[in-house]
Amino acid sequence: MKAFKPIVAIALSLLLVAVLIGCGCGQDPDSNASIQGRLQDLLDRVISENNVPGIVLHVVDSRQGEWSVASGMADIDSQAPMDPTYRFRCASNTKTFTAAAIMLLEQEGLLQLDDPIAKYVPELHIPLDSVITIRHLLAHQSGMVDYAGKTQCLDILQEDPLYAFTPEELVQASIDAGSDFYPGTQFSYCNTGYVVAALIIEKANLEGLTYPEFIKAYLLEPLGLTDTFVAMDWKIPGNYAHGYSWSDEDGFQDVTVINQSSAFGCGNMVSTVEDLARWAGALYGGEMLDATFTAEMMDVMATGDPYHAYYGLGCMYNPGLGYGHDGGTAGYLSVMRYDTDNDVAIVTFMNEVSEDLHTLNDILYEIGYSAKRILGYEVPETP
Repeated sequence: MKAFKPIVAIALSLLLVAVLIGCGCGQDPDSNASIQGRLQDLLDRVISENNVPGIVLHVVDSRQGEWSVASGMADIDSQAPMDPTYRFRCASNTKTFTAAAIMLLEQEGLLQLDDPIAKYVPELHIPLDSVITIRHLLAHQSGMVDYAGKTQCLDILQEDPLYAFTPEELVQASIDAGSDFYPGTQFSYCNTGYVVAALIIEKANLEGLTYPEFIKAYLLEPLGLTDTFVAMDWKIPGNYAHGYSWSDEDGFQDVTVINQSSAFGCGNMVSTVEDLARWAGALYGGEMLDATFTAEMMDVMATGDPYHAYYGLGCMYNPGLGYGHDGGTAGYLSVMRYDTDNDVAIVTFMNEVSEDLHTLNDILYEIGYSAKRILGYEVPETP
């Protein structure tokens, strides 16, 4: 298989592509067909130069139009081509839904962000639960250990991909690992906080809805996001892209079948690029929540974490791309952003995750920046 290029070379290559094909080559630069072709050329170039099975890109610009493009393969074994309508695991983009659900409950007066979590989930016996607040959970400032990175949960899943975790198991694994810092004093990306937040959603809503039921009733159905759902097992119904891992020793390995109970509330949703673009525009464009609560989510701070440089409440920010989140899980990597200044949503995903995760993620960022340049916007030259 083809080897990865250094990321600087990748970025420069994509920038060159965006500049060259951005000239229009005699086509009307404002025509949808011209932009569609240039976006397709962009993805085809990425696939030809990188060891990636498939990539999808969806762009919505309120002033210029909407485009979906795909390149590469959705299924290596059958050689089925990638399709922009295919479902995929959107991983930590789930956090934007969990955070929005919490904000909606606050808007309705059913909880407060500064409530201690002991008010809702005392049965979990989380150390310092009278100090840790819901805000700490969403802002990754709880001090709890990230079960996904520092416990045996992933080892269990590697041995048995169909193992069904309970949320309580995930939280207990974090508790058993100790704590990282005193709540509210630092930023440290922590999936455990979102597991707890999802359990709080179940406790705080007046209808007794489960987390999947609440997300569906109050976030998905109002927006008509029919290809998006909370997965509690390994199944992806309908048409979907297979997910792959890569290693020099084994090549591509299909890792699509993994029980998503292992990412309850923090990464267990399935979606499409079109649905996520609609979601990003609705959430950060003020359609889902009152302005005060939307602004509170989007009030990002510098974290000191190079991979989550600016973070609010379930919300990342990148200059030039806007607000949203990234998602990485076995076999799938995605970036969702919404530019509030220009009303542009961009979502892109690839069906591969390898040990070189951040290089792959930077490729998706540069695709987003290149797409913005093709649309005529000035953006940074590198992610």
